[in-house]
Amino acid sequence: MYFNSLELKLMHLIDIYTLGVISAPTFESEYLSLWRKYRDSSDSKNTSLYFQRYIDSVFTALDMYCSNPDIRDTNDFDEIELFNEVIKINNTWKDYKQ
Repeated sequence: MYFNSLELKLMHLIDIYTLGVISAPTFESEYLSLWRKYRDSSDSKNTSLYFQRYIDSVFTALDMYCSNPDIRDTNDFDEIELFNEVIKINNTWKDYKQ
């Protein structure tokens, strides 16, 4: 399976987040910025449907994340819920790649 540089950067960012190297707010900021670059690039047109679902699922999890407990709704993810969801998504992706 071939991945372009933006796809590799997205996967690396997910990996370092799930290893605890970066915080949820840092992951949110960096992932959303990189995801938008990827979305707007021509690279996203040549990716597999499964990989697209993978990175979009992480985007959706981040969209449900709210770092501020004062404005967090009951359906929003906190840091722990976001981490667990990204782990789950990542494990599903790793199972698929094997």
